[in-house]
Amino acid sequence: MTENDNGANCTGDEEIRNLSDLLVNHIGSDKKIVEVQTSRLTAPGENYGSIMLKLDIGVEGANGGNRQTLHMVAKKIPTLKMIQEIFNIQVTYKKEVAFYMTVVPALHEFQREMGIKDVIDCFAKCYGARISLDIDSDEVDEDAALILENLHTSGCCPLHSCGYKYTKSKTENHTALGD
Repeated sequence: MTENDNGANCTGDEEIRNLSDLLVNHIGSDKKIVEVQTSRLTAPGENYGSIMLKLDIGVEGANGGNRQTLHMVAKKIPTLKMIQEIFNIQVTYKKEVAFYMTVVPALHEFQREMGIKDVIDCFAKCYGARISLDIDSDEVDEDAALILENLHTSGCCPLHSCGYKYTKSKTENHTALGD
């Protein structure tokens, strides 16, 4: 176990170095991270393509007030080089980061420009991403991290457990061409 820059104990593959830098656009410069609890989101062997971590992050105002807990998910690259090569992380990870950091915001902006009031928001919110701590590097390394909304804590229901009645109630007012 090591202690990361936020004071949290974690194993090497659960560590997210410089987490506060990744989240500054979400939490703001007037708040600071005071606690990070990290645990595996998936069991070993359940997801070979990445390491999925559950993050519970305590933040508070710079003056020590207004504490809140943020629930997020971190996606990191697999630790084994062989798995990194199988999943071609130098390509796939960069594309996933680009999807969340560029494509999703462009899709939302396009909808607003087209006058759509109820913007389709069917993707996990992205709170930050990087391929390396070295901002000049274009190589994905062990410090790559994609920080996303934790869909379980935000009330999202996995499709396989929703059931017919729930799904029907949520879709009965929609058609194939829109609502």
